[in-house]
Amino acid sequence: MNGDFKYQTATTFWARLKGLMGQTEFLPLLIPNCRAVHTFGMKVPLDLVWLDANYKVLRCETSVPTNTWRYVRKAVAVLECPEGTGAHWRDENFMSPETKSHNFYQDESGQALVETAFVLPILILLVFGFIQLGLAMSQQQKLVYTANYATQVGSITNDNLRVTGAVEEFYAVDEIAIAIENYDGSTGNALAASDRFYQDVITVQLTHPFQLQIPFISLTVLNLQAESSARILCNATTLNPVCT
Repeated sequence: MNGDFKYQTATTFWARLKGLMGQTEFLPLLIPNCRAVHTFGMKVPLDLVWLDANYKVLRCETSVPTNTWRYVRKAVAVLECPEGTGAHWRDENFMSPETKSHNFYQDESGQALVETAFVLPILILLVFGFIQLGLAMSQQQKLVYTANYATQVGSITNDNLRVTGAVEEFYAVDEIAIAIENYDGSTGNALAASDRFYQDVITVQLTHPFQLQIPFISLTVLNLQAESSARILCNATTLNPVCT
């Protein structure tokens, strides 16, 4: 009976991984050497026909919803079918005698080795990428905190040396670049540090070239930046006013 039904076979790694994602009309897809499948990215529910080593139907699951996964420990292959068609295979051998000689379950260790060699660098890249991303986010948070703290110090003391000292105290990195800008509190025009008085604005900008350690890619530096501004609260009125 089943020799009358047409199906396609997933013979490559990408075909096995992609399955029937994004398709609404399709032939059944046979995935050899498979005990688990997912339906993430599917647009319609599926029927799943699980096969044992003797080419017989082991289990038939109907109307499997999207965005889920299924696992059958004793299965050696699975046929992904359009919803409502899985019952055609329920009580039959999967392969007819004419096609049984073509063993879909033959040893594919060589193919698995090639697939592993292809995928392993990508997995390593992803692992190192996530680790480096986490470290960069942690450093970025620390840089933002340091910029805010240094700005508060500058707001209270009106002293650039103390601003620089605050940065060096909380962010002890040799490569960090510190830029201090000053603006008139009324007009917004740029000022020299010596002309900065009460209610003027101090802006602290920090830049840290964060070194990335990710294999296989050319990106080695990620520039982390943070900026913070505040009005001067130091109310000294002398020349080059500084509050202690």
